[in-house]
Amino acid sequence: MPRGSADFEEQIKSRDRDCPDAIYRYFDMKGVKATLTNRSLRFCSPVAYNDPFDCGWDPTWVLRTPEAKARHFELLREAIENPSSWPPGMPRSWRLALEEERKSIAHLQDTERESRIREFIGDASAYAAGASEFSGRLDKLRERMRVCSFTNLNDSILMWSHYADKHRGVVLGFDRHLLECSLRVPIMRVEYRESLPATVDVDSFLSNIIYGLNLDPSDERITECLTLAKYAQWAYEKEWRFVCVEPRYTPGIYSHFSFSPHCLVEVCFGAATDPSDRRTIMRLVREFGAKPDIVNMRSSPSQFALIREPIT
Repeated sequence: MPRGSADFEEQIKSRDRDCPDAIYRYFDMKGVKATLTNRSLRFCSPVAYNDPFDCGWDPTWVLRTPEAKARHFELLREAIENPSSWPPGMPRSWRLALEEERKSIAHLQDTERESRIREFIGDASAYAAGASEFSGRLDKLRERMRVCSFTNLNDSILMWSHYADKHRGVVLGFDRHLLECSLRVPIMRVEYRESLPATVDVDSFLSNIIYGLNLDPSDERITECLTLAKYAQWAYEKEWRFVCVEPRYTPGIYSHFSFSPHCLVEVCFGAATDPSDRRTIMRLVREFGAKPDIVNMRSSPSQFALIREPIT
């Protein structure tokens, strides 16, 4: 999912249609000043996240289940006993190893043959090497991933507290469609879950290991599942994410992507935003050429809530 890919329009069409028209991002004062001064959004690699479970879980966890181990035995037995199952792209060294093992068990009884195959699984380094290779590539892929998070809420007390410097910051509101077109990246909904999703096709992954085929961690499904699955206790954020992958050898863990001033449709000042900071933000908005609605947030005197006060 490179930024600005040719299938951008198709990605938009095939995506969940229930997208919010307006999306919001919470900033402390340093972050919002940088965004308006540079006229760009900062996309971050997940390796910088403070939640190790956010994009940091192992998508191959399903391979360590008893069911996967049993399936590994079945696939290896088929590979040894049935050469017709060998794929055409199989490396010669793998072909010779399987052929040698096949010959060594040809004279054995069924019970001895199964025991020998299990020994072969235990002795073989291909599985460990394949899993290790995949893990290494996945670490590099995480470094190249770029994520920018939004929400459809601009009045969350928790998010104003956590992400907007205790209500002293600013929330910027964007026209979702215009921002997607400006960035050339589709926004995707985060799914909140109690358990990890099964992202790996067990048969395909194990077969690739058995036959020495390429294990490619840049699969779009792996990337989307890593970045769009979060633990259920984060559900209050109602998060939407822009996700893309930078080219190989891209330095650093941050990327800045510019956006049009027409995308900015709302500026919300926190209940504790300093008046001098308000003036600075308003000046930067004017210099940017944007014409957003301006809103002050204040604390409700009678309930745990924030009240929006539009400024005309």
